[in-house]
Amino acid sequence: NRGCQHCRRARRPGGDSRRATTAAARTRSAVTPGVVTLPNALTVLRGVLIGVGCAFLLTGPQTAPAIWCLALAGVTDFLDGYLARRLQQSTALGALLDPAVDRIGGVAVPISLAIAGIVPWWLVAILLARDVVVFAGLLVTRAQSTWRQHTTFIGKAATFALFVGLPMLALGSLEVSVAAVAQVLGWGITGCGAILYWWSALDYLRRMRQVAVADGVGIGSP
Repeated sequence: NRGCQHCRRARRPGGDSRRATTAAARTRSAVTPGVVTLPNALTVLRGVLIGVGCAFLLTGPQTAPAIWCLALAGVTDFLDGYLARRLQQSTALGALLDPAVDRIGGVAVPISLAIAGIVPWWLVAILLARDVVVFAGLLVTRAQSTWRQHTTFIGKAATFALFVGLPMLALGSLEVSVAAVAQVLGWGITGCGAILYWWSALDYLRRMRQVAVADGVGIGSP
């Protein structure tokens, strides 16, 4: 009888939606109060480094200092999440700030590199189309009122790969001895980052749909 009851519970509709909502609630309960923390400071630093790096690319371009800025931004992208978990300093501000800085970097860096003539515009189109798809998913599922974009492992891996691959492509555009190697590695890592970037988009769309169904605001709801 217990086995049958378990089977019936497993077949109940909306199970995935309830699990998604419960997981989101657990994530919110793990967030601690506070604003001035080391992970948040690193996230802000990443935003500054992205802005300075893009400025170097657009004024000259000054590729070498831009590479340093973007490479350091990639390091902070790993460190802020790691330290937030390690030091138990996950905050509500960090949960909003981290994906926002990632999105700004995901738009500004490829465009700046394309304007500087380092990467082709079709690569920019592939990366930006992903953000358009995610935004369209928000509109279609009408989940804006309850959905909050939480950083996922796939999304962070994609961002980190792009922050490694794109600076390597910039290094490959310079007249240095490792330019050829940097070009090959840069395209390989950037390609993997683009695949993960789209994979994370599909994962976000799945989560959006689950939350929308759980809240009764899915597609076709009045």
